[in-house]
Amino acid sequence: MPHEYNLNNLINFISSGIMTSNDVEDSTKEDLMKNLLKEVHDLNKIKEPTNKFPYFYTYVYAGEGKEKKRKKLFDKSKKKLLEKLVDFYALGTQKNPGNMTFKELYFEWVEYKREKRKKLSPSTIRRYETDYRTKLADSRIVKMKLCDLDEMLLEDLLIEIVEDNEMKLSSFKNIFSYFNMAFEYAYKKHYITHNYMDFVDKKVVEEYVSTTNKSSDEERILTIEQKELLLQSIWMHEKLYPLYMPDYAIELAFYTGMRVGELAALKWENIDDEFIHIRLSEHRHDYKDSPSQKVIGLPKNEKIREFPITEQIQEILSRIKSLNLSSPNGFVFVDENGKRYEASTISCASFRRGKEVGIKKTSIHRIRRTLSSELNVILDRALVANLLGHSERTNLQRYDYDTSTKEEKLRGLRLVNEKFSKFSNLYDFYGKKEIAKAL
Repeated sequence: MPHEYNLNNLINFISSGIMTSNDVEDSTKEDLMKNLLKEVHDLNKIKEPTNKFPYFYTYVYAGEGKEKKRKKLFDKSKKKLLEKLVDFYALGTQKNPGNMTFKELYFEWVEYKREKRKKLSPSTIRRYETDYRTKLADSRIVKMKLCDLDEMLLEDLLIEIVEDNEMKLSSFKNIFSYFNMAFEYAYKKHYITHNYMDFVDKKVVEEYVSTTNKSSDEERILTIEQKELLLQSIWMHEKLYPLYMPDYAIELAFYTGMRVGELAALKWENIDDEFIHIRLSEHRHDYKDSPSQKVIGLPKNEKIREFPITEQIQEILSRIKSLNLSSPNGFVFVDENGKRYEASTISCASFRRGKEVGIKKTSIHRIRRTLSSELNVILDRALVANLLGHSERTNLQRYDYDTSTKEEKLRGLRLVNEKFSKFSNLYDFYGKKEIAKAL
């Protein structure tokens, strides 16, 4: 048996008359499990794996009266399947946690994350609660009992949630993640016999995700022309207001791909002759009953990294140093009084500089995506992910966009066509009568 909890549950069978106290005391866990299942479940009903369904499986009945439903239990290991059966029948002899509703499970899981996972920011917990209120509170699943759920029903319920909220892909991925974590918690607490989400087909649900107003690559990155316009706007503003440091932060983002929070938290002590050591980032913590707070901590995903200093980066840093602005805490981007510019101010400045030259939705993150996409063409993707501080998978899914121009595409197509031109007249294709007639 994998958990002592399971063995303790078996003792509950004594009161039901299925087993005696001597049976429990004199048996090993293995024997106890087998003897119990002989009494309550026909082991001959356990089916062997097949090519079509590569798991040991059997059926049990949950609920009472007309609500009694057949459920499939399965696992790659026969021993683990037997353990699931023990859990199922043992839970049935006491107050069944399976009678817990999804709403009860969700908020118990949120409290667990709040209390036990200290690294999670209050903003993350706040997002769990907000997304429940805005996307899940009115759905059918919230009142449903865990014992009434299964993989196929969960797929249907997720599809309903996606359609009712006209949910975009990013929102759906968040909801899917919440479900997965909540049901994994329920499994570890022995409320259910396995995590239902392990067998929910995510791609089936994704087919119902809204694709309206989906941003094109051009809207998510900057073209070469837009980069030139944006830099000219920044330089003009620097000449007019040389002490306005958010402009320099935007400029540094072009060459480092740093997150806006990392720019806002950058200190001189983390810059040497060769590298910018990205060790800090500003984070906003949102609370339910109090104002949000800005705190300085580790970068996102706690990934501390080094970014090589190029000639362009060195030139920007030299210009900043020449302004002789100082901060008691050593921050780079500060005002004349030494107060640090917050991430929100730098973000607003990037939006304004873009608007001044006719570029919509300019952001530090858009600049970051642009640099990542350009580097992916030149460098190994693992290296690019390391430089920008995210995983290779994230780099591939969210930071790799088509940066080529129409002229570059045409030039590439011409080169490909030239390679195949020597094969074009190997036989008289159009001379064949049947083809000519068909044409």
